[in-house]
Amino acid sequence: MKRTVGLIAVLFLSMQVFTQVTITAYEGVKDYDNGHRIAYFYIQNLKNDKDFVSYLQAELKNDKDFSRFIIYPQNEKGNRVMMEANYPVTNSQLSSIINTFYKRYYQLKSKYPNDKQSFYLELYNVQDFPVYIDTGNEKQDEENYENRKQEWIKNNPERFKKIKHLSLDIFSK
Repeated sequence: MKRTVGLIAVLFLSMQVFTQVTITAYEGVKDYDNGHRIAYFYIQNLKNDKDFVSYLQAELKNDKDFSRFIIYPQNEKGNRVMMEANYPVTNSQLSSIINTFYKRYYQLKSKYPNDKQSFYLELYNVQDFPVYIDTGNEKQDEENYENRKQEWIKNNPERFKKIKHLSLDIFSK
């Protein structure tokens, strides 16, 4: 009995955490001859989480299929979105894309509740980004970390573009 109640509680919490984001009212859609689509619409059930919104916008900005994806602050209709896609993306496709990022973000957030560094490294798939190593010699440790970080950035410019909007101090000390 306790196990069943526990299982039901876990399922209920999972549903609460991973509520599906839905696209509601469109304000306007314009399709162009080159296949691009610009749309203004609202999305519902998006948590009021600035870090997630920043992550979603960064990921879609770096996606070859999207030229622009801007999420405005929430109001009574939901979050207003301006999107420019390089193809006529459907509601279903867009909901699936957003929900994939949403699920990944909150699964990792629950995996690393008190470890921002591990959370961001895995979220952006840059687990090989240098970490600060404390040997007791603070000046030398900072210099070594900065050198390794700059070398990684030089060797991984595309991957760095995905994380440069983050405050890199989360990756130190």
